[in-house]
Amino acid sequence: MVEDIVKAVADCLKKFSGKTVYIGFSGGADSTALLFAAREATRGHDVNLTAIHFEHGIRGSDSLSDADWAGKLCEKLDVSYLQFSLDTLDNSLPGENIEAAARRLRLTKLKEIAADKKMIILFGHHGDDRIENMFIRLCRGANVSGITSLRESNVLDGMTVLRPFLQFTKQELIEFLKDRGVLFWCTDKTNFDEDYTRNFFRKRIIPDIKQQLPTSVSGLVKAAKALEIDARFIERQAEKEACEVVGMEVTSRQIWAALDDALLPRVLRKWLSSLRKNEFIPDYDLIIRLKDALKNETGMQQLVPLRGGGFIRLHRDIVNYFTGSAPSKTEKLWDWQRQEFFKYGGEKFQILLSDGAVYTGVNDFSAIFDADDLPEKILVTRRNDGDRIIPFGSQSPQKLKKIIIDRKLSAYQKERVIVMRNMDGEILWIPGVRHSSLASVTPRTGRTAYIRMLD
Repeated sequence: MVEDIVKAVADCLKKFSGKTVYIGFSGGADSTALLFAAREATRGHDVNLTAIHFEHGIRGSDSLSDADWAGKLCEKLDVSYLQFSLDTLDNSLPGENIEAAARRLRLTKLKEIAADKKMIILFGHHGDDRIENMFIRLCRGANVSGITSLRESNVLDGMTVLRPFLQFTKQELIEFLKDRGVLFWCTDKTNFDEDYTRNFFRKRIIPDIKQQLPTSVSGLVKAAKALEIDARFIERQAEKEACEVVGMEVTSRQIWAALDDALLPRVLRKWLSSLRKNEFIPDYDLIIRLKDALKNETGMQQLVPLRGGGFIRLHRDIVNYFTGSAPSKTEKLWDWQRQEFFKYGGEKFQILLSDGAVYTGVNDFSAIFDADDLPEKILVTRRNDGDRIIPFGSQSPQKLKKIIIDRKLSAYQKERVIVMRNMDGEILWIPGVRHSSLASVTPRTGRTAYIRMLD
């Protein structure tokens, strides 16, 4: 078993020749075993090891003493060593416990280190950790992906995270250290505080299970691996489905309604994370609210609130991410005689000029005008209350609001209606909605201006 521990690390690192591999090194038994095993596994191989120690500022002199010990051991073993102070107590967020704050600050610092490189990092999590994690996640209502979140390898914010010890127990790692003559390592006294959820399972629940079922540890480790296999299969399917929505502010209701219950939370996570620019994990209640909203086919607008602000909005056949505020009503001038392309409100337009009168090519997303009757610059805005337009083929103005209602636009589409006007504010064209009768092409037209929205 002792040699298996070194082999597990060697197998984990064999494809990283010529790379720098970081080791999360707290100084505890787990990470000390990892440091020794990694050093042996890379002996004679072109892998550079660097240990990273975080001093959280929680345990006073004990924490500083651990950091000092960790640095000296790395110096003795000729392993590069980095140490960072995190001041966890002063940087905790409202409602955030110490464990969560320390974890967030560690991840933030690791992302800073990895900002200009593809980081590879080893952690000493073992089979006991995985079992504890399974119980904690299960009690929080996690799905199979959440229950198996502690994995041998995954990619987190661009970092390759490796955990070669998940098949071993903590006691086996301690036996490995003793075999190497290591009889001392750092002990975090907070590991004995049962006010922490993990310690409660570690000290109270899991020992009782072991006593009642002596083979439960190996059985639970095997179950975790089997569940991970199932989770990865579902996640691969979710990746395929998510391609249709990731990065898209507006999506089709049909896409979400057609998703299998196992795929919906995973696709939703990828979609919301891509739009909010940070990791967003939907909870069970959010999934239930969204499913109920998808079943409501009245066409009425529905808002599903999100933790941390914002909404999922459903209206007609559209589902979109809604921050709660309407788009800016900034006005822009399009000098169309000098600018062939123009951007406004996330949309891109192109204008093309032709000699003579051209009548073809008009649809909801394109328009034609007599170029000589267009103003020198086109005013591009959002719609205003009371806006009226003289529709193409008509001589009487109509309320823009009525036209939009008749077109049955969703709330999302209504907010993003773009209006092109002359300098008097009269409407020339509402892309995607209606063409006006102003500057119309006639047989006497000398130049035709063709404007279109680009995909």
